[in-house]
Amino acid sequence: MQNKKLRRLLAGASTVAVTAGFAASFGVGAAWAAPVSQSTTAGQWTLLRTVQGTIPDADTTTTLTAPATATNGAPVDLVATVSPAPDGGTVQFFDGGTPIGAPVDAIGGTATLSQAFATAGSHSITASFSGAPGFVASAAPAANVEVSDPAPVDVATTTTLSVPATADTGASVNLTATVSPAPTGGTVQFFDGATPLGAPIDAIGGTATLSQAFATAGSHSITASFSGAPGFVASSAPAATVAVTVSAPLDVATTTTLSVPATADTGASVNLTATVSPAPTGGTVQFFDGAKPLGAPVDVTGGTATLSQAFATAGSHSITAKFSGAPGFVASSAPAARIAVTVPLSSYVVTTTTLTAPETVRPAEGVTLSVVVNPAPNGNGGTVQFFDGTDAIGAAVPVTNGRASITYYNLTGGPHSVTAKYSGSTSGYFGSTSEAKVVTVTSSGTPPTYGSS
Repeated sequence: MQNKKLRRLLAGASTVAVTAGFAASFGVGAAWAAPVSQSTTAGQWTLLRTVQGTIPDADTTTTLTAPATATNGAPVDLVATVSPAPDGGTVQFFDGGTPIGAPVDAIGGTATLSQAFATAGSHSITASFSGAPGFVASAAPAANVEVSDPAPVDVATTTTLSVPATADTGASVNLTATVSPAPTGGTVQFFDGATPLGAPIDAIGGTATLSQAFATAGSHSITASFSGAPGFVASSAPAATVAVTVSAPLDVATTTTLSVPATADTGASVNLTATVSPAPTGGTVQFFDGAKPLGAPVDVTGGTATLSQAFATAGSHSITAKFSGAPGFVASSAPAARIAVTVPLSSYVVTTTTLTAPETVRPAEGVTLSVVVNPAPNGNGGTVQFFDGTDAIGAAVPVTNGRASITYYNLTGGPHSVTAKYSGSTSGYFGSTSEAKVVTVTSSGTPPTYGSS
């Protein structure tokens, strides 16, 4: 029907009333007699515009559907809907003012873009329809997508349990749980069957140890449960069995105490004395410096064991003592006691401090001051304080491998007498002071020169 009417138009018919979906009439060679209805299809628009080029384009509305939230790196769909549905055209999506990908064809009035955001934060998304034959371009109002970083994935852990195969009633034994990989925090709860043993123990370096004395004889099924920690998943150890038997009735609990001097000089012998109470009939005491045994076990005589010990290194030494036990007497350990060991002044080494500094420097230019302490201190190296006349330059700088340096800015014009003072070290080195160096702040055109003393 439409093709016949077009042929009549092209043959010179004066007026044709188009009724199939148009609801309008027009005259050949003249403007349209009435606006074309919005119900006209896209194909009919194109046909009419071919015959007469004055039909107005249809207004469009573009709406945008986007999720309120998204996870960084995870694709989400951005959907633009153009109404009335055009026959053609594309939609360009934007994040702020930045285009997202290439324009997407508007098929059936809909364009969909799968988008994965690379940065967290609030993203203002818009969509712009390009227009199409018979259809006006339009843009959708902005929609905000709140993008967050993905939650960190917690690391799975494995908890293993180490317990003695046997124990006596009333005698303390160590129950040790090891969590792998070692978490940064968390606790371990030990159980005897379903009964908790004491309070949860902090997992330090992946290990938690409980000292436990069983009151009843029999087979005890021990388990350990790691609580989990930030970034680490909770886990439990398989059960381990401790066979507990009644201890000999004559075994007596003991207490071991330790007596040590508060201070000592390197190389000078001091007495370390452990006292076991009540006094056992036999047994030995092993002394320790941290985890290192000091000599051989010492016999307990009259409840006392004494070790004469000389320390080779300066520093704080944590001393402990462990009584081995004896027939009728239970083993025990003394709490740690500390000895501050220092190098005697008679053994201190004389040092020299050599300062290196530029002879001249431009205004506001940084000046680097360096020192060498000779001989280089071992262990605790001490510090160096730099001075501009009597004024300290910054904070004291630690000495590492006999060297220290600082960079100083904003010197005032003129000469500056710079020195460096080494503090000395408790590891056996006297302090020393460098000779003064003169650093002159010159005009901006003079290059710096360097020297040392």
